[in-house]
This record gives sequence, structure tokens and C-alpha cells, in this order.
Amino acid sequence: MKKTFLILILMLGIVIFAGTSFEFRAGTSMFDFLRLPVGAVNLALNQTNIASIDNSLAGLINPSRLDEIGNWDIRAGSTDWVFDTAYQYASVAKRVGEKIGVISLVVRNYDYGDFDYTKPWGYIKDPTESGKTFTGGAIASTLSWGKQLTKTFCFGLALNYAIETLENYSMDATYLNVGFTYENQEYLKGLRLGFTAENFGTTVKYFEDSDAMTLPLTMRYALLWDLYRHEKHHLTLEFNATQFKDQDIFVSGAATYSFNSMIYLFAGYTTNVIYSPVSGGAGFKFRLGKAFCDANIAYNITKNFGGKVTFEMGVMTF
Repeated sequence: MKKTFLILILMLGIVIFAGTSFEFRAGTSMFDFLRLPVGAVNLALNQTNIASIDNSLAGLINPSRLDEIGNWDIRAGSTDWVFDTAYQYASVAKRVGEKIGVISLVVRNYDYGDFDYTKPWGYIKDPTESGKTFTGGAIASTLSWGKQLTKTFCFGLALNYAIETLENYSMDATYLNVGFTYENQEYLKGLRLGFTAENFGTTVKYFEDSDAMTLPLTMRYALLWDLYRHEKHHLTLEFNATQFKDQDIFVSGAATYSFNSMIYLFAGYTTNVIYSPVSGGAGFKFRLGKAFCDANIAYNITKNFGGKVTFEMGVMTF
């Protein structure tokens, strides 16, 4: 009882701290690539899976969910994004022991493509680069830990480092994510609650004389409802409310149907204006020796830039 009370105090403190850190002002965040969905299932569910993620990408999406991993989990994926940009990701997680929990590492690489020199700002004369191009990109790494602290509470922390480059300029930042889930089947049968606070850390300056700006601070609240489970059929619903520092709050909902724990169908809905309201995807999981392999695909139509597809492959051992 004492341990549960201390955890409740910790959870309340995190929520209060996260809420008071927000200013809710548009155009005040840097490193916008941190907002992008990572993972095929994450995209298919319109980023509504912080209470259900159960693989090594949980280290990024909700580190408290890492406790679902039995031994090892390894996966990788790729997404073509807007304006010829693309990003790839890879993750690995390992259960260290019942007393320590699960440790994971997630690495993301963003390629912004090529840009044309179009305006000679900062030069007295026209730049010699006329007609040439320059490139940009970013790399972000996340080291996470997650553990079940009591019968009903799981908690997780993630330490992140990101560096972004544009031509000869580079900026970096270190930041922290926290997450927890609560599940009490005795009193809340079929329900699971989740919360994450993301991107709390250092400020970023693109130039020495520019104003320092924060990362896209984010709070997410989640409810999962295990709606139907009978023999080979399983249907879950999820609901999220998400608040970015510089954007109005938006809500999302998602459904996951699985047949025989082998075939998965995903659908998501969001009020976030970046994406279309509806997304979808499918997954296939099969056993290979002592490991479970899975392949997932997601599709989402962005509001202004057409459809985007994400592929992902993963292997989990127990």
C-alpha cells in the first residue's frame, strides 16, 4: 500500500510539472521532426498506441510498456515523407532481469533531401554557390528503461540525444521522456490507462544571435478498452488526448482487431490537422523456432502531401 501511494504521488508530480511547463504558444518549438510517428503500427493507429505498444519502440512511444518484452526484441522500418524527405528507424530491447526491468535503444535517421540556394542572405555579393544545392538531416537516439513497479503500475524513463544539420550549421539537444501505465483488472476490468510527457530538456539555437527555443513539449493521455476477446478473435479500442506546447489539443481513437494472434488489422482517427482523419494498416505475426516474427504496413494520407506508407519488420524472443 505504501509503495502504491508513493507511485501515485510521483505520477501526480509528473503531470503537474508537465502541465506547468507548457506555454501553449504557436511557433515556439524547434526540432519538429520529433513529432513524426515512428513505427508502422504507430502510424496506422494515428499515434494512438501509447497504452498498447508492446515492442522495443515502446522505449520511444511509452517506456513503461517495455515491461511487455519477454527477452529480446529487434525491429526496423522506413517511411517516405513529404518533399522527398525520408526517415528510417531501428530499435532493440533486452530484459535484463526481473529486478532491473527492460532496457532499449532506438535510433532514428532523418534525410531532408537536397535544397537549392535561392537567396544570397548573409553575403555582400552573390554567393558562388549559385545553382548548387545543400543538404540537411537529423539523427536522434533514445536510451530507455521500463519496469513493472507494482501489480498495477509500470513506469519508464527515456534519455534522448538529437542533432540536426543544415548545410554547415548543426544544433543538438538532450531531453527526457517519462511514461507510466495503470492496469487493475480487479476494479477496472478490460481497461488500461497511460500517460507520457515528452521532450523535456535543453533549448535550441539555430544561430548564435537567435532566440533560444524549446523542443516540441508534449503530453499524451490514453485509455485502452479491451472490448472483445473470444477464442481466436480479439478487438481493442484506444482513445488519446494529446497536447503540444504550440498547438491546440487534439484527440484520436483507434481500433485493433486480431485473428488467432496472427493477423492484425489497424484503423485510426485523429483531429490533428497534419494528417488525414483516417489511417489504416495490417500486420502478420508468425512463429519461427523460439522467436516470433512480425511484418507491418501502414498507410496515411497527409492533408496536403498525399499518401505515405511505412514498412516495419521485427523479431521478439521469450
